[in-house]
Amino acid sequence: MKKLFLLIAAVITMTTAHANQFGDSDNGSDFSDQVFQPITPSYMDGVFIDEGWKSNWFLSVQGGFSAFIGTPVGCEDFFGCLKPVVHASIGKWVTPHVGGRVSYQGFQLLDSDIKSRNYQSVHADLLYNVTSHFRYDPEMLPKWDCIPYLGVGIIRNAYTHHKPFAFSYGVIGRYHIADRWHLTAEIGGTTTFQDFDGYGKSNAFGDNLLQASIGFTTTIGKNGWKRVIDPMPYIYQNDVLLEYISRCALAERQKIYTIQQDLEVEDTVGEKRQPKNNYSGLNALRERLKNRNQWVGEAMFDDPVIAKEDSSFVDKYLTFLQEGQEQVGAPVFFFFQLNTTVLTDAVQAVNIEAIAKVMNRYNLYAHIIGAADSHTGNAERNQLLGQSRAEYIANELVKKYNIDAQRISLYNEGGTNKYKPFTANRNACVILYKNK
Repeated sequence: MKKLFLLIAAVITMTTAHANQFGDSDNGSDFSDQVFQPITPSYMDGVFIDEGWKSNWFLSVQGGFSAFIGTPVGCEDFFGCLKPVVHASIGKWVTPHVGGRVSYQGFQLLDSDIKSRNYQSVHADLLYNVTSHFRYDPEMLPKWDCIPYLGVGIIRNAYTHHKPFAFSYGVIGRYHIADRWHLTAEIGGTTTFQDFDGYGKSNAFGDNLLQASIGFTTTIGKNGWKRVIDPMPYIYQNDVLLEYISRCALAERQKIYTIQQDLEVEDTVGEKRQPKNNYSGLNALRERLKNRNQWVGEAMFDDPVIAKEDSSFVDKYLTFLQEGQEQVGAPVFFFFQLNTTVLTDAVQAVNIEAIAKVMNRYNLYAHIIGAADSHTGNAERNQLLGQSRAEYIANELVKKYNIDAQRISLYNEGGTNKYKPFTANRNACVILYKNK
């Protein structure tokens, strides 16, 4: 009877201690509420994820008119110089603000002799999207864009065969009409050396080709941007978690020291460690309890109070005697990294060594219970992981510290959701016993 009450008291004590450790007490709850709440993502200002060559390419095709204004100026007025132009380009946006393109434009121009000449121009342009600075959400495609550009290239006169260096410049306006399509309008110009049309100086700029065009632009590959999440809150929480796990490891080590001290006190006062229960007299007890109706009311233990208890008490008492186990101290926990049998902190290895020393010195037995966090992984995976974690601790005890494998029993809880923070569910629990 006394033994049973001691067992119940020990269970209550361990449950309370364990609850305190994992944040179920008032103080622990405050700590875990502050530290282990899910973090609401915040984003870094102006930093975006570009998926490299797979995203934000564009192809543009436009048509319109161009006007050649040379040095010296021809006799035709501006509108008299207008000629059709075809404009095609391919490019890529590197960020929501900055992009580049390679453009081809050409067809005909009216030179200083008021003659139609064929020409071609190829240039590479740097694009800058001004309106990207005014977007509320950069991940959303805006309706309008205003994009100035500046570039360099060459322009070829098919009549004179001159191919001088040229500057390109202008502004692009885009209107978003569908997921991958923009209506595009562009006004721009090309400036090159005066002798492009065969007249003027070869070392001075002066010939200009102005153009206006309208057309369509389509996006190739993945469209849009993802903002980069600010890692600092997660780094801070991770540091706190590591510190918390270290504190847990120290708390588990203190349990082992307490076990050792209690056992040493028993030795000091000369109390014999209890031998393995051989259940002497148990058969006789069972015989007396064979008929429950006759038992009730008999002074089996010479105690009238016990004699009147319900027969369920007898079942519990017999089960306890049959097990013959006397637990020593509180359970000791070891914590593991997500989806692994790797300890979260190497300092926990010291606790395995401490357990081995206590087991050897006092001839103790160990139950090792592996568990995984049910928040992650499926049931089958968590069963395997729980078993692997229990086996990891057992192997350390057997291989490193020569504990007899017969003194270790392995159990597996699989996926659990007992403790807060949930990371505490990724554990292996070691319970020491005086008897197997």
